[in-house]
Amino acid sequence: MAATVNQAVEHSRTLIAVSDDDVRLGYIHMRPGKDGVTDEVCGYVAILALTEQAEGQGIAKLLMSHGEDWAREMQYPFLSLDVFADNRRAVDFYERGGFRSETIRMVKPL
Repeated sequence: MAATVNQAVEHSRTLIAVSDDDVRLGYIHMRPGKDGVTDEVCGYVAILALTEQAEGQGIAKLLMSHGEDWAREMQYPFLSLDVFADNRRAVDFYERGGFRSETIRMVKPL
């Protein structure tokens, strides 16, 4: 987490969700990216993370909404992210938000 956030990438943005009593609930880190297939410039969600107590409260949806606003502000044609294929909860969340699978990266442990 610290390595991603501390990278000095121009136009990147990190937003932290905080409760009314100043408890950190989660954060999103966005940065410029490139499509892995077309090399087209886009917005990229490097990290979206929540605390356990923030789950199910709409915090992730709110953070993603701000991420989309950032991408529009930067005039990116789309916003991309990576998610583990076996993380069904996250995949379902992103699909409900309008994301769709474009490629599947496969790995083989050696």
